[in-house]
Amino acid sequence: MTELRVDKLSVTVGDATLVDEVSLSIKGGQFAVLLGPNGAGKTTLLRAMIGGVKMTSGSVHLDGKAVPGLDRMKRARRLSYLPQQRSLAWPLPVRDVVALGRYCHGLRGSRPSPDDERAIQRALVATDLVELAERPTNTLSGGELARVHCARALCAEAPLLIADEPTAALDLRHAFAMMDVLRDFAEQGGAVLVVLHDLALAARYATHLFWMKNACLVAGGTLEETLTEARCAEVYGVRTTIRGRSLSVDGPV
Repeated sequence: MTELRVDKLSVTVGDATLVDEVSLSIKGGQFAVLLGPNGAGKTTLLRAMIGGVKMTSGSVHLDGKAVPGLDRMKRARRLSYLPQQRSLAWPLPVRDVVALGRYCHGLRGSRPSPDDERAIQRALVATDLVELAERPTNTLSGGELARVHCARALCAEAPLLIADEPTAALDLRHAFAMMDVLRDFAEQGGAVLVVLHDLALAARYATHLFWMKNACLVAGGTLEETLTEARCAEVYGVRTTIRGRSLSVDGPV
């Protein structure tokens, strides 16, 4: 079972502390959501985990191996990252973009192996893109493009999937569908860590929650342990009503 372990990770830039000694762990089968207001340090934390931002101190280990020490191909086979900003340089067909997720497995040019083909098809089906497979990406909506990038991440079939606001730009139906895909991935043994701003979606889908405020991790654990009306007020400054996995935001504190 895969496991990501982050120990006392800090990131500072000049006099600013963007992430302050954050420790957390995620295992296969868990769907973890990272929560916190804008500027809390969530995206910086994710990028530091995968080596995209230099850590000032601390460590990140994936299945016992230091992530900064992994070469790019090995890292890509162990974790998939879906960033907040996703751009495409060329208007390739959807299938070709999704197939880029197989690059870390040795796919080159236009001759995918049977394993590659199966992975590509599974990703297209999971993200409801089969009918758009041959469409150039410059003809897609923002929400459709978001699903293409998710499919590309899934296509790598890495045991850990990290995503920064994967439901941004999606309509309500496809936001739920995206979260269903990620939940299915976790239920099949994968480990998932996503940043969300939608507390109701987090309450509906997460098994674990990590709460950040002012660059610090202020709470972390199972949904039942950490999702409280008091914590929503502390972290976000909003009043909420929580009943099981149902959450509504009632207004500012």
